[in-house]
Amino acid sequence: MKRFFSKFDFNQLEFHQIKSLIEEQNNQTKYILLKITIFIHSNNLKEFLEDSKNIYHYICNYIDNYNILTIIIPQSPSENKNISVEFEFIDSNYELCLNKYYTNHKLVQIVEIDSAIYQEKITAFNPFYYKLLEQYSIYNLLELQLKMHSERIITRIWNFIGKITDFTTLDGIKTQNYQLLNDARYTLYKKYKITKYPASTGIGMDFFPLITIIQSNPGKYKDKVYYLSNKSQKEAYNYSASKLISENIDKYPPLFSRGLLLKDGETSQLYISGTSSIIGEDSIAENNYKLSATATLKNIDQVGDLNEIAIFLNSKPDEMIVNNKFVRTYVKQNEGVSETIKTVKNYYPESVCNFTITDICRTELLVEIEVYAEILRKE
Repeated sequence: MKRFFSKFDFNQLEFHQIKSLIEEQNNQTKYILLKITIFIHSNNLKEFLEDSKNIYHYICNYIDNYNILTIIIPQSPSENKNISVEFEFIDSNYELCLNKYYTNHKLVQIVEIDSAIYQEKITAFNPFYYKLLEQYSIYNLLELQLKMHSERIITRIWNFIGKITDFTTLDGIKTQNYQLLNDARYTLYKKYKITKYPASTGIGMDFFPLITIIQSNPGKYKDKVYYLSNKSQKEAYNYSASKLISENIDKYPPLFSRGLLLKDGETSQLYISGTSSIIGEDSIAENNYKLSATATLKNIDQVGDLNEIAIFLNSKPDEMIVNNKFVRTYVKQNEGVSETIKTVKNYYPESVCNFTITDICRTELLVEIEVYAEILRKE
């Protein structure tokens, strides 16, 4: 399955701009629009809820392609922009069918890609009903989607966590919000018998307990999936208790793989998890955005090591091409954006890149980067 990405930033987004952008993209490519991800700066929750509801309503009712998966995140775009829009397209040559539907309570939107040679399911919360998210815990919100992927191979998860490094007190016990996700994920993975961990991003946002996006393939894909590691980093699921921020004695590490490769004919899909400047299990380059971004990029290279990937694909490194198609970078503070953008774009000059401002899962970390790439065989 080949994918195509594009990204646009605005100070103010009007509805006709969305429609014209979609029409322009559809006319320029042979790809079908699968997903729109919108990052919005909002001054408060009320403002964000109104904006997200209106945008989602417009996309569903005034754009011909009703099957678009729409995700809206309360996270500020970089470079003093108020709105950033990402488009993800899929190759129309697959003669695929794109079906969108909802759960009974309308809170979760589901899109299924179905063709003779490729199947995929993506779930995300429905922005029209975001107000309901405040009524659920992180555990309940995660389970709402996980149960829809039962007996499937989960390849990629994004967990956007409200005030990720703040603390919540439950039954008199203080726990960091990111650790609440880790504990919920551990319990739910055990419940749904998930023993192989997907590529994942756990990152901050301004409001709500949790916004999750989950991507999976049918169980028959299990032999097509390869879980990647980084020799310079301890596996996240083996982190020591000192890295888990909670007063609770029972606390669990983050269950994800550093990356995941999905073998898909002549084109394999590579998902690099949200990655930071961590060596072993310790943070480095804590006070310098350029050094932090550079260390993070080196970690990403080690996850996407062609020597390791070639073995799984029964190939040789010099017979493959890595096409880094999309790079999303989360930057802790606006003051570090320009240096981070320069560093990342110099490293990925041909890639579509997006940058947002938000807290990372550790207070000392400055940058987190995720990558989607395709591995192609040389002709």
